[in-house]
This record gives sequence, C-alpha cells and structure tokens, in this order.
Amino acid sequence: MKKIFICVGVLIIIVLAAVYLWFHSITKKIFIPRPKNATTVALNSIQQAFVDKTAINILLLGYGGGNHDGTYLTDSMIAVHIDPKTKKVFLISIPRDIWIKIPTDGINGSYSKINAAYSDGLDDTDYPNKQAQFTGADGGGRMAEYIIQEVTGLPIDYFVGMDFSGFTHTIDTLGGVDITVQIAFDDYQYPIEGMEDATCGLSDDQIASFSATLASPSATISEQDAFPCRYEHLHFDAGEQHMDGTTALKYVRSRHSLQDGTDFGRAQRQRNLIVAVKEKIFASSFIPQIIPFMSSLGDDLRTDLTPDDVKTLIQNIQVLNHYQIVSLALTDQNYLQEAVSDDGQDILESKDGLDNWANVHTWLKNEFSGSPIKVKKQSSTSSPKPTQ
Repeated sequence: MKKIFICVGVLIIIVLAAVYLWFHSITKKIFIPRPKNATTVALNSIQQAFVDKTAINILLLGYGGGNHDGTYLTDSMIAVHIDPKTKKVFLISIPRDIWIKIPTDGINGSYSKINAAYSDGLDDTDYPNKQAQFTGADGGGRMAEYIIQEVTGLPIDYFVGMDFSGFTHTIDTLGGVDITVQIAFDDYQYPIEGMEDATCGLSDDQIASFSATLASPSATISEQDAFPCRYEHLHFDAGEQHMDGTTALKYVRSRHSLQDGTDFGRAQRQRNLIVAVKEKIFASSFIPQIIPFMSSLGDDLRTDLTPDDVKTLIQNIQVLNHYQIVSLALTDQNYLQEAVSDDGQDILESKDGLDNWANVHTWLKNEFSGSPIKVKKQSSTSSPKPTQ
C-alpha cells in the first residue's frame, strides 16, 4: 500500500511538473522580456505609472499570422494612450499605408508602408544589419514602437500583437460582441481563407490566359471576375449587430465596399470593436480568467507586458471602466494626403512633407491636454516619393 501511495505521489509530481513546464513554455513565448537597458515607463512598471499618475502608451497590432500572405504585416495599428491624471483613454488609429523610412540597415533603410515595420523587425535573415534593438524575438515590437513614435511623438511603452486566429478565439471566448454598425455596406471582394489559389473550375490554359490578362496594365477585368470562387459577398446592416469571432474579423478587415471601404472607415470600425470588447469584458466574469486565457493563445499572441503588468491592469479594471474613451485618427481630413510611390504603390504621406510629423505631435499633445486645435484643410498636390 505504501508503494502505491509513493507511486501515485510521484505520478502527481510528474504531471504537475509537465503542466508547469508547458505553461512556462507558452507564457515565455507570449511575454517577451524587454532589454535590460530599456529606457521607458517599463522601468517603473504600469503599477508605478498608476501611482505617479503618468501616461501609459500601448501599441495594439493585428496581423494575419498562419499561412496568410504577409504573415506579420500589421493589418491594424492602434496606439492606446491611458492617462490616469485626466482619466481618459485615447484610441489613435494609424493607417497602414503611411509612407515612412524603416531603419533596416543600421540607422539607414528604405521607405515602405508603415505596416511593414513589425514584419521587418522580426526578419533578421533579410535584414542582418539592423540595430541590435530591432533584432531577436522582440525586434518586431521594438521596430513598430519606434516607427509609431516617429509619427505620433508618443513614447510607446508596450506593444500587444495578435494574429487573426487569436482574434477570433478571443471574441468567441467572450461569447461574441455587440457592435453598432454605423454605415451599412456591401463588400463583394472579401477573400475566402484557403481559396487564394483555387482554380474555380478553369483549365490550365484558361488560368494562363486570365493571368496574362490581369498582368496587363490595360486589363479590363479583375481577379474577382476571373476567379469568383476565391471571394465572398459580405453585407452588414446599420445598427447594433451581435458578431462572433469570424464575423467580427470580417467586419474590421473589409476594405472593398463602396460605402465604407477606405482604410479610414476600417480604422473607425476597429476602434468600435475595441470599445465593444471593453464593454463585454467589464460586463462578464471574464476578468479573473485573462492571464490563463492569454496563455491559451500560444502562438497567436505576443507582448512585452509582463504578467505583473497584466495583473496591475486587472486590479485597476474598475477604475479604467470609468475612464472616458476618446477616438482619434490620422486621415486625409487632417494631416495625411494620398500619393503614389515611385514603384506605383498607393500610399499616404504627411501633408507637411516627407518625414515631417511635427504638426501631428502638436495635435495629439493638444488633444491630451484638453485643448484641441482645429485642423485647417490644406489643398496640396500629391507627389511620388522615393522607395529608397
């Protein structure tokens, strides 16, 4: 009998050790430690920021992950400015098409859309000459934080990155979310996952013919015309809608509708979703489950917040629930203008000139201080910008 108890005890220890090692390996992948020489609010942690009533800036990044094209190109970027002094949370949308230099070669680099910053930071193979701070497991986060700070003037303290799988899992775990759709829209060109290379019943010769036609500058048909089975028709009515994870992802990613297909409209939908998620979390018993839930996301989530930082946010959740949420966005109605790069990409640039973000910095400072300024619409001519 004693031997049986000993065997059971050993088995329990082995199981607990295995669970611990599994949990530790998962959390190690999710929680990326900051470099020891980090010079941000992270030195004093989020807890200290609440005590000192100093602002906290967190960058939210959404990307395809998995087998999606451009795995780590950030589909959405939102800078969150939490101010314990004024009790406000600002959600600042950053369009993914902003044209900016990404330092992939020492202090030099090439101009690219801002959504490549996270991906380039993670890529040490194609960019072996990056500065040390932009390499390794935390290179993507550091690069994205650096670039967003260039545009907004905000010292980004932390980042949270999540792929599409983690996004849908999160929404479904919450039991779905209720979102108020402000503009009814149809999108006839929403790509169906896994159907990117579907032949749609065409022969090899027909596919070759269509491909040649699509590659022509004078093409009169689109890929949707040639391969309709690769796309689905989305429709959203105006008003409050209950959405599961898959539907919510389609809602915030859709970008080809005539009614609300701009990146600026999509950014507004993404901010609406964040507010809806916040309301659902505060109205449920989900809060105590946040850290175990984060751990269940495995490869779908990355952050340089520490578990203690997350616990601090949870402890202050009721306080944060009373903060006012203010939505802001960089658009062509304030500081951006449409342009075309030298290599033919549709891009967004500063109305004040390449790499000139001073007015954006001033605008945000005034918004945070409660003294917003009116933005004068500028009539300017877009011009191509260099790709190098």
